[in-house]
Amino acid sequence: MFRPLFVSCLLISFGGIASSDPEELEVFFQFFFKVYKNGTIEKLDGSGLDVPASLDSDTGVQSKDIVISPETNVSARLYATKDATASKGGVPLLVYFHGGGFSTGSAAYFAFHQFVNSVVAKGKVVAVSVSYRLAPEHCLPIGYDDSWAAVKWVASHAGGGGSEPWLKERVDFNRVYFLGESAGANIAHNMAMRFGSEKLDGVELKGIVLIHPYFLLKEPTASLLAVNEEMRSNITKLWSYVCPSNTGPSDPRINPVADPDLSKLGCKRALVCLAERDPLVDAGKKYAEALRGRGEKDVEIFVSRGKTHVFHLREPDSKEASDLIDRVIANPESPRSLEPIPEVYNSSVSLSVSLIQTNRPQPSFDTRRYFLTMESNNPEIEYDLSHLCVVYKNGKVERFIGTEIVAPSPADPETGVGSKDVVIELDTGISARLYKPKPTNQDQKLPLLVYFHGGGFFVQTAFSPTYQPFLNSLAAQANVIIVSVDYRRAPEHPLPIGYDDSWAAVKWVVSHSGGNGEEEWLRDCADFGRVFFGGDSSGANIAHNLAIRVGSDGLDGGKVVGLVLMHPYFWGKDPIADETTDVGARTFQEKVWISACPMSTGPDDPLINPVMDPKWSGMGCAKVLVVVAEKDVLKHRGWLYYEELRKSGWGGEVEIMETEEEEHVFFLEKPYCDKAKDLVKRVASFMKSI
Repeated sequence: MFRPLFVSCLLISFGGIASSDPEELEVFFQFFFKVYKNGTIEKLDGSGLDVPASLDSDTGVQSKDIVISPETNVSARLYATKDATASKGGVPLLVYFHGGGFSTGSAAYFAFHQFVNSVVAKGKVVAVSVSYRLAPEHCLPIGYDDSWAAVKWVASHAGGGGSEPWLKERVDFNRVYFLGESAGANIAHNMAMRFGSEKLDGVELKGIVLIHPYFLLKEPTASLLAVNEEMRSNITKLWSYVCPSNTGPSDPRINPVADPDLSKLGCKRALVCLAERDPLVDAGKKYAEALRGRGEKDVEIFVSRGKTHVFHLREPDSKEASDLIDRVIANPESPRSLEPIPEVYNSSVSLSVSLIQTNRPQPSFDTRRYFLTMESNNPEIEYDLSHLCVVYKNGKVERFIGTEIVAPSPADPETGVGSKDVVIELDTGISARLYKPKPTNQDQKLPLLVYFHGGGFFVQTAFSPTYQPFLNSLAAQANVIIVSVDYRRAPEHPLPIGYDDSWAAVKWVVSHSGGNGEEEWLRDCADFGRVFFGGDSSGANIAHNLAIRVGSDGLDGGKVVGLVLMHPYFWGKDPIADETTDVGARTFQEKVWISACPMSTGPDDPLINPVMDPKWSGMGCAKVLVVVAEKDVLKHRGWLYYEELRKSGWGGEVEIMETEEEEHVFFLEKPYCDKAKDLVKRVASFMKSI
């Protein structure tokens, strides 16, 4: 059974499970990491459970990812609601630090994403969820320093400064709060202490919210003594290992009760949220009492009865988790008294076993887009699109491919290409991943490729690991900036929505011409006189149809000079050349199209069969490259496109490349094979020739 990484710092087991070669194992913190004697580090971090930034259709919260420091890879996920845009004077800002024993997790991990999403939805605030570097590769105080760098980056937007519009246009910097759970709560406290000594201009820290904080005292508390000796020992050893520079049990970073400067905390209010059955509960109570006793601080404690450490991440739909969030976003007029914490714990219940046996929670956001977790008792199928997806009559969609995502990278280690994600439209959730090659000439403007991913209009995203290696290579070899568009997909959003989303993305891109717009990679680095459209499969279909639209409607601010169609998804009613005549195969292709575009007139619709388009000769670019594969069922349509475009009276130049012995979109499935590399070189050469 999979055990989520967020089960807490309480589940560490120093050598508690035998390795395959115990003689080579130096330390083992269960659910966090193993360190071997040869220096190898094995992270046990639940990889594959990150989710991309998106528009949450349930809550209306929009999120996006930004890179704060390319040198250190410090980044953040930002969250906002429409109300934040409309609010006069700005809304409060939460700076959130995730837990995970200082060694696992990120802002993109689904449990943290879901929690912050819920807080923002209920509180109508803006949030910045920080991704700091993790131990043991980067031992503390690096995590603290990264977090402070993020705080300073946030503060740089006070007074209308900075480059992030969600912060400089929506936030009231007189209402800033720090929030975190477990190790993240420890970071939030230490950031508030640093804020007290290093004030940031234009920012007022109104308060901190510490959920189940990871603090230790000099002597074990009653709640810590209630657990077995092994767990008790491991809780303290984790701190010693991730912070080798610590000064002992009175180090104020882990034991703020012993800090003589505690009264210098950089805010006047604190909410300390505790769980009754958490071994750290007494340390949290002592912290609250010490904070209240050392200055004019409004300190409140909130206790979740019968609950264990970070239960709100495992049980996000529970009443207790909802109550906790309600308390976090509440703004009482006056502080409340500390609640008493039981000093007797039920020793017959093993907290470790209770947590370990917890099943993975199901996110409340739209999991259909990211996970194959369709739950239905004998569901009736509306239609089955084979390897793409199944759509049930109850509205559920089960996708078979294209559900994984990969985070952007400030600098790809193989190509040096940087990538980042942007939100284009808050209302619709249209977004994109941008790629920028390593600069060789700071003054040189680079061509721009607007790329549309494939997937039959049903699967894949711009954030899929399927596309990252290919587009990194293409950006590097062609020396172009790439905007990979994430449009809404069928069947939830049938065509022409995908076309309209893609067109909206194109217009957003060219809005940066002339030094306008807020995205600096486009505004400062792109040559809008050399714009290309490109895509694979159904994405190539989109690229073609947008080029037709440019020809008829024009495109203010940009000149489309070329079109790259890789294994384009075109079809027609009647077989052509050596195209299959099998009734089943042809019916399936038509079924995919009609399912994606219910308003279509059929397989000879110009949207899917461009040779039937009366606007064919009005293509809005001067050069086209068509790429096909020998064993691709769509190959003949690509050749027909090439041949008919030459005869259409269009007046431009069209080229074609065929890869022998390869299948549909092989270059995505095998991006490092020689033929895929040849394809990238050919596309790069085509773009450089214009």
